[in-house]
Amino acid sequence: MLPSGPERSGKIVARTGGDGLQGPRAWRALALAALLAVAPALAQEHPDTDHRRDRLAALAQSHQAAIENGDPALVEDLATRWLELATELDDNLEIARARLAMGSLRRRQGRLDDARHLIDAALPVLRSREQPRALVTALTMRAQMHRSVGEYYESLALETESLQLRRAQVPPERPHVSLFHLAALYEQMEDFERALSLQYQALSAAREDADPTAEASALSRLAGLLNDLQPGDPDEARGHAQASLAIMQRAGNRPGVLNARFHLARAASNAGRFDEAEALFDACFEEAVALDQPASQAHIQFRRAELALRRGDAATARGTMLDAIARYERLENRHRLAKAYGLLADMERALGDTEAELRARLEHYRLRDALLGAGATRRVNDLIDQLRQNSERARIEMLERDNQIQQLELQQRQSGQRLNLLLWLLAGLAAAMLVVRFRASLARSRLLQERSRVLAEQGEALSAANHQLAAQARELKQLAERDALTGLPNRAHGLRLLQQALASARASDEDLGVLILDLDDFKQVNDRYGHLAGDAVLRQTSALLSKGLGEDATVARLGGEEFLAVIPAARDLFARAEHLRLAFAALGIEADGHRLRMTISIGAVRLHQLPEASVPDLLRAADQALYAAKRTGRNRVIAWPNSGDGRVVELHGAQH
Repeated sequence: MLPSGPERSGKIVARTGGDGLQGPRAWRALALAALLAVAPALAQEHPDTDHRRDRLAALAQSHQAAIENGDPALVEDLATRWLELATELDDNLEIARARLAMGSLRRRQGRLDDARHLIDAALPVLRSREQPRALVTALTMRAQMHRSVGEYYESLALETESLQLRRAQVPPERPHVSLFHLAALYEQMEDFERALSLQYQALSAAREDADPTAEASALSRLAGLLNDLQPGDPDEARGHAQASLAIMQRAGNRPGVLNARFHLARAASNAGRFDEAEALFDACFEEAVALDQPASQAHIQFRRAELALRRGDAATARGTMLDAIARYERLENRHRLAKAYGLLADMERALGDTEAELRARLEHYRLRDALLGAGATRRVNDLIDQLRQNSERARIEMLERDNQIQQLELQQRQSGQRLNLLLWLLAGLAAAMLVVRFRASLARSRLLQERSRVLAEQGEALSAANHQLAAQARELKQLAERDALTGLPNRAHGLRLLQQALASARASDEDLGVLILDLDDFKQVNDRYGHLAGDAVLRQTSALLSKGLGEDATVARLGGEEFLAVIPAARDLFARAEHLRLAFAALGIEADGHRLRMTISIGAVRLHQLPEASVPDLLRAADQALYAAKRTGRNRVIAWPNSGDGRVVELHGAQH
């Protein structure tokens, strides 16, 4: 039962009004706290179910605000009271949602058995009551728990189900969250190319989300993956982490700020700025303790030990790593344990303890074999093959229909041949029996003619159906390759065109130019004038890009307000991009009766800068240049560097 009166009210306001909340979220949290304060009094005056349900809704919303504010004590208090009130009302759906919230809290606290019990108890109710938003959250949390103990097959199955449910909602229910976790899963299975591809897909999907912290989370996770895969080139990871930190600080999201600073510390360590990295790790550990996040504490200790080893302090590194191992064991995180024992072996070798090094190395290989052994890998590959087969099913069914039509046409020709033979036989028989069976032969002839006519009509119908199916196939192919709003090639088709252009450039030993273009402050158009006006801006922008870059350029829509341009031979690449930027800034765009002045930021790269580059390499280079354009003031063209030192060079753009 929730206590009532001023004591309860004061407790909630005090906890919610801390330093972590800023801006609109602070007002929302305080308003919800006030609602909780007066709800008991309302319930005493009108002790009916409606008022208790109002209190239940207020508890759920205050619980989410407390999570964003980073107040673990208040989070647990609100989740407990949420579950108590739902049980009092005997509302199975609210009980399941409260159990899910409590399970998420227990998982962050490292109490995994309790978390598994709570989430597994909530899942059947959420499935039966068709609650897709809560269900996808439960599936994702359960998949993460499977992943942490190395049960990759189970994790992949649940996260794939969650992603399908998210995409099936109208509008889609934050698909970037499942893409995040699938990327982390493939990274743990050491399929790094697939992991990086999924992480970029997650970033693109997060940009479509109305909540700015979605993109911030995507940037933070991408920074973490780049820190792992490209430790020798930390600038891109650092840039993504800084962008994420700025957004999370404006939103007052303490867990998000912690994650961004953690990846900034890792980038500093990779860059050799050890003092900066150590100070950031220390601050992150204090915040992880304050937020009651055991998993974050373990990760920070792991990276602290790694940093100490880089500085040559093997003894400190060993002690810190043993502490991280103890934390990972409590969390049952076998993937991290395998990594920790591998690094511990290097520390023991640096200390000259051969026996301890051997023990750590054996434990590393034992855990790694359990996680990535033949059995586990085979089960995951079987599931991946199954998913690929499902994606091909529609195409195979269409081919089978074509085969059936061809078989019907063949049967028709064979029937016609048999009919002609039968007619000749009947004609001969009719001539021999003309006198005695004239009338019967005449009736049979009319019947056969009618059957022939029916067969001919069926043949014409089959031919028309075949032509219609062919037209539908062409139409489906065009729809699959075109963006419905702008008529430009969509992302998938645009990337195929880029792959073809790359192959052609290599075959002819010519250069190739790649541009990624992004409308500046496009969200303000949607917010101020509405999405119909935003759609009009995107259509006019598409027309201007196609016309302004020249007939030899291929333009595609990557998603949202972001476009791709591919220019063969890279003729006057930067001059054309700058000409387009100036023309775009000078021209007004008509939208909903308003003439808008819009600007565009452009990231550019040439194939000759990266002779061995793949399509993902060119996209990453252009995207890095685009982010530099955004960070340095927008409305400019930035070229990806060719100096090899990771810095970007501004060639054109507005001066600020």
